[in-house]
Amino acid sequence: MKNIFQKFIKRKEIQEDKIKNPDRLEEIKRLRLHEDEVDQILNDYTQEAAKEFDLPIGLVSIVLDESQYFAGSHGLTDWIKEVNGTPIEWSFCANSVKTEKPFVVEDSEENKITKDNPLVTQEGIKCYAGVPLVSKNGFIVGNFCVIGDATRSFTELEINRLKEYSKEAMRHIEERVAIVS
Repeated sequence: MKNIFQKFIKRKEIQEDKIKNPDRLEEIKRLRLHEDEVDQILNDYTQEAAKEFDLPIGLVSIVLDESQYFAGSHGLTDWIKEVNGTPIEWSFCANSVKTEKPFVVEDSEENKITKDNPLVTQEGIKCYAGVPLVSKNGFIVGNFCVIGDATRSFTELEINRLKEYSKEAMRHIEERVAIVS
């Protein structure tokens, strides 16, 4: 039993290290993703995705070490729109940075990872599908995701479509950096 517990703790530490990885955070800095700059093209991608999935929210979320910042968004309201992010502890998107895989939640109230999250209990998030935003240097800097206020399943085809959006968003981000540099 002790070995199982130690393996669990070690796996959790490794996942947390991925969030705080200095090289990943430096990549975010290189991409200028920490700046409070609204990018209309990223907003357009999120609006298009939300419409395609028939969901109220689409995001390009950048996962920092202590918070997540929305570099592009559609459908946010109230305080989340005003602050344009959330604490890292609330971030659904951080799960993809930790696991390096898409993170899908069909019913957030039943999901053991999300059921106690204030975005679920207070803000009414019911479903989520997000895929990693991967830089040309191989770092997962955040997620491209869609969010809904009703339970919903996501097909493999839909997850693949989110991956296409993610690639387009990263292509745009990388091109923007190349122009500015």
